[in-house]
Order: sequence, then structure tokens, then C-alpha cells
Amino acid sequence: MSFVGLLPFNAILLTWVLHRRARWPLTQSYFLATLGLGATLAVLTEGLSWGRLLTPAAAGAVQAGLALVLLLALLRPRPRFRPRGAHFPPPDWLSWSLPAVVLAVTAYLAWLSPPNTVDSWTYHLARVVHWAQNRSVAPYPTHILRQIYQMPWAEEAMLWLRLLAGDDRYAAFVQWWALFSLMVIFPDFVRQIVPQARAVWPRWVAVTVPMAILQASSTQNDLVVAYWSVGFVYALLAYRSRGRRRWLVAGALALGLALRTKGTAYLWLFPFGVWWLGTMLRRRAWRGMALAALLTAILVAGPWYRNALVFGHPLGSPSIRRFYLVEDPGPRAWLSNSLRQWASHGTAGYPYVPFALRRFFPLGAWLEAGVVWVHRHVLHMAPADLRSTELGHAFRVPTPYLFSEDEAGAFAHLLLLGLVTPLLFWKGGAGIRRYGLAYWSAWVLFVGLIRWQPWITRLHLPWVLLGVPLLVWALQSYLDGRKALMVLVLLGFATMVPGPLLDNELRGLRGRFDVRRLSPEERMFLPVKAWQEPYLTTMAALRASACENLGLLLDENGLEYLFWYFLAPQKPHLRLEHVRVTNETARFAAGWPRMDPCAVVVTRADFAAPDPWRAFGHVYRRAFADPTVPLFLYLADDASAP
Repeated sequence: MSFVGLLPFNAILLTWVLHRRARWPLTQSYFLATLGLGATLAVLTEGLSWGRLLTPAAAGAVQAGLALVLLLALLRPRPRFRPRGAHFPPPDWLSWSLPAVVLAVTAYLAWLSPPNTVDSWTYHLARVVHWAQNRSVAPYPTHILRQIYQMPWAEEAMLWLRLLAGDDRYAAFVQWWALFSLMVIFPDFVRQIVPQARAVWPRWVAVTVPMAILQASSTQNDLVVAYWSVGFVYALLAYRSRGRRRWLVAGALALGLALRTKGTAYLWLFPFGVWWLGTMLRRRAWRGMALAALLTAILVAGPWYRNALVFGHPLGSPSIRRFYLVEDPGPRAWLSNSLRQWASHGTAGYPYVPFALRRFFPLGAWLEAGVVWVHRHVLHMAPADLRSTELGHAFRVPTPYLFSEDEAGAFAHLLLLGLVTPLLFWKGGAGIRRYGLAYWSAWVLFVGLIRWQPWITRLHLPWVLLGVPLLVWALQSYLDGRKALMVLVLLGFATMVPGPLLDNELRGLRGRFDVRRLSPEERMFLPVKAWQEPYLTTMAALRASACENLGLLLDENGLEYLFWYFLAPQKPHLRLEHVRVTNETARFAAGWPRMDPCAVVVTRADFAAPDPWRAFGHVYRRAFADPTVPLFLYLADDASAP
């Protein structure tokens, strides 16, 4: 029996409790309810993990108990007073029209499509199923270190959905929920800076960001960290203007949840955190600072402790940090990174150029050639300098004809931000100038520290969404209502219809990406079609065997989750463990029951494939081999027949 409905039910209950009993506006009540439930999930995950109690029964009991408590709170008599300033504005249906279309279509795609994101196969969902198998989030031996050191909140939410539902069919709805929540809070968030802004402007500007649309049906985590990041800045601005304790608590929880979700939040939120700290220092809110520090520390303590336990540092080992951080920061590296990261957004919307004219306007090729020329003749450095580029990747501008959740840009939004910023510092008020200074300081910090990588535009999503108030300020200041609405309609058409919503290369609704016309297997292997046949052949051989203890000998990019996805429905007692691990996680093998693998899957290109292979006390026969993928399957002699 599925109890997955308890999570949204509890969110609705808590929202209504805050709305009715505290008499807070519905939007604020929803925002504070999501913070409370997000922090509760994090704390419950840590607590149940210590006793290895992360089981379906425990998850269902905890959520049912929470629902009972909220129902009792809701049934208590309402207070008779109405706090001054409480307001209940009617919904602005026009502002919800475009977001409603996007949310409806992306929810349909999230339900229809399997989790076909490569990052999810390697670590997002792969570690979720490991946690469910182990009944704990404690470190375990793995060849894929991202399963250990990456921050976990989005995957913890997916874990709770898996425990309550019994499978991963709802995993993509964590990101969808983040987009929905952003649409709920954006008008109030923007009004902290632009008080007279209509709700239609922030919602329509935000929902037309291509990456947000593409990821709303995905099992990535950039939308989730974007929601917590926007929530933190929203709470910061509300605390500055109102000074109430609830906004201090909200800011601390949002900051802790953002940091618990993805490491990029450290850089995007650092300037805003300095602003927040300065506000508290000016008000001498010593108790408030202590409370905020405590709440934030509680939310990040678990992942930091596990990273320190495995790697000796809360943020991972020095080799891991060097992989992501610029090796030799300086003005030239910053200019190189800024130019390349900006150019990576440059081809968004280019598919709308008529096909017959594309060969005359090769925008992507022009951008790439321009960046290369500047590097060689002005900066005097390689376009893919190893000190500021993720290893193994040459600089390129993403293909302009596809909409990818890894590489899609926000060309229109960044172009408008570039045009608006000089006006903002010239004619804007003190509040919008302070916000703009913090906003662009975050860009300076991120560009100066993070290496360029092909999917850099995905990491920019929180920053692009935090720029929405600046765009709304420009619309408010320089266009009347009718012209602003026309600009938003054109912006929506140019960047969304029919692009990211319909032509998602992993979950589309027309042409060769139309998932409705594909088989479940074809939907799953859309990112790597060439690997479909060898992997399905391997799965068929494993299903035909009696083996349920599968050993994995993978490289850092091993597609582990595929084996869980295709084998678990037919093998309810399936167990997967990484074998012959030699990295920092190898010593944690003693903490888990020893597994005797009756089959071993190997995905290492340097593996010498013997036949027979004597290992782990068995003699294994090679049941399948495809050195071009690479993919090898070995079955023990006593596991070759059902």
C-alpha cells in the first residue's frame, strides 16, 4: 500500500495550520510550511539513520503521526484576534495562467517518463536505493564518490518518496514541487524589492527560464537548491523590512537546506549571507545570530560529519575540491571563465531561427570562434586551460538545436540582465542597488572559483532566478502595464514555446523526442541510445539467472541505477554492492553484512576480461562482453540457471 500522499497532505495541513492559527497570509504560510517540513525530513533522516530504521514501515508511521498532530492542531479553536497587517489577497489568475500550463505539462512528463538522467544513474538515485537497502545514510563502499560527498537533501526527499511509495515513480516530482513552490513565493519575494510589482511579472519571467522548465520533470537537484536559495534571500529581505523573529528562523532554515542540497549554494548565497549578517550586527541581534547559526548548523552537521569521517574534511578530500575549483585564481582566469560561462548561454532560443536561414547565421560557431580568438590574442591562454577547466573537457558552445537539462541557456534573461544593470545602478533606489550589488558579487565569486564545464548553465539556475527582481524592476520602471505584458508574452514565446516544454531531448512531446511513441526501454535510454542493446542484453541474462546478489566493479561514471531499475521488479530480494573498492570508502565495508556475489558486472575500460575468472571464492564464466561500451557480465557457475 502506498502512503506517498502523506507528504503533500502534511504540507497542506501545516500551511493551513499556520494560515488559520497565526493568521499569516497564505503565501507566507506555505513558504514557512515547506521550510518546516524540509527541515523535519532532514532531521528525521538523520535520526532514523542512526538506528538503521529508514524503512517503509517507519517512514509511513512517522508521516502518519505528523499528520495526526497537525490535524489536532487544526481542530483546536481558532484565536479570536487578528494581528495587525494580516492580509488575504485574492489570487491573480492571470499570473498563474502561463505557470499553470508549464506545471501541468511538466507534471505529465514527470509521471510518463522514467528517470533517464545520467547523473541520476550514477549517483542521485543510485545512492537513494543504497540508502533504502542499507536503511541508513551512513557511508558505504562505492566506486562512485559522488554518492558520498555530494550534499543530500534532494535525494533524501526522493528517499522518503521511495519508502512511502515502494519505488521511484515519484522521484522527479521533488524538482516539480520546487518549481511550483517558486511560483507560489515569487510575487511576495519580488515585492520586497519592487513593492508595486504585479504578480504576473515575476511568475512569467521566472517560468520562462528554459533550464527551470527542463528540470521540472527531472531527478537533478538544481531547481531544489534554487528554491531554497530564493527562499533564503526572501527571508533576508523580509527580516530587514519587518524585523520579526519568524523571518530570522526562516532564513536560517532556508540557508541550511540550500547548503544541504548542493555545494553551489555556498557561492551563490555568500554575498547575501554577508548582507544578512550585517543587518543582524547593526540591530545587535546577538540571540538571533546564535539561533540562526544553531539552526543552520543542525541542518548541515550530518553531511559534514560523514564527509569528515570519509575524507577528513567536511567538503570532501583535497583532490575532489581541486576537481571543481579553479587551480590558479586571478584576473585572467576570471575573465576567461566569465566569458566562457556567459557564452554557454548564447544559443538558447536559436532553434526558432527558420531552418533555411540557420546555415547563414551559425550563432553557436560565431560565439565559440569569438571566445577562442579572445583567449588566444587578448588573454594569451588556451580556451580550455587546465587550471580553470574541468579535466577532460574542451571548451565548446552547446549545440543550438537541442534543449538539454544539462546545457540549456537563458540567453534572453542574461541579455536583459546585462542591459538592465547599468540603469539599475544609475537610476535605481538604495534597496535595488544593494540587491544588485549582492547579486553581481555572487557572479564574481562563482566565476572566480568554479571551473568551466559543459553543463555550467545548469549550475547557474539559482543565480538566474535570483535575477528576476532586477528584470521586474526594469519592467516596472520603464514600461507601462500593457507594454510589460507584451514583453513577457514575447519572452515566453521566444524561450519556452515550443522549445523546452515540447522539445526536451530526454522527455519531449513531439518529433523524435516524443516519449509517448517510445517503448519504456527506449525512453530510459534516450541519453545513451548506443548502450541500450548491450545493457538490456545484460539485464536479460541476469533476470534469467537465479542470482540476487550482484557485485559491481564500476568506474566513476558507472550507470549503477540501471541495474536497480531493470532488475528489482523481478527480483524483490535483489542486493547490489560495490566490490574491490580501493578509494576512501573501502574501509566502510566492515560496517555492512558481507555479500557473496553470484554475479559481477564490470564497466571499467582497463579491465582485463578473463574467462573463467576466479574471484570472491567463486569461478565466474563470462556471460556477456561488449568492450566498446565497456560492459562485462560474469555469472558464478552455481548461479547460471534459475
